[in-house]
Amino acid sequence: MNRNKITGDNGENMAIDYLKNKGYEIRFSNWRTGHLEVDIIAEKDGILCFIEVKTRHSDDGIYEEDVLSDQKKERLIEAAEIFIDEKNIKNEIRFDLIFIILQNRIQKIRHIEDAFTHDIL
Repeated sequence: MNRNKITGDNGENMAIDYLKNKGYEIRFSNWRTGHLEVDIIAEKDGILCFIEVKTRHSDDGIYEEDVLSDQKKERLIEAAEIFIDEKNIKNEIRFDLIFIILQNRIQKIRHIEDAFTHDIL
């Protein structure tokens, strides 16, 4: 397994632990449909969250909000639309970003709720 895959998997596992500690119910991790994937689908207070996790080995000054390209946002929205349709979801939804820095054995986690807007539901 390559280093990026290991880093990503570690970050997603940390994000799941973080979300559980914050009271989220994890519905799915690495949910896939066709070529689309959502890292984590979780629910809290009746809101269904589609969560993208980004993990880095250093805090290189990248602004967390800038790591999601327009194309990635479109793919997340498309995946959410399919999920909502398949599961007949009626919940309010939002798109979150969890940014994790793994630097010198220190973990920094930043959770950005409503990382971008959408017109679903």
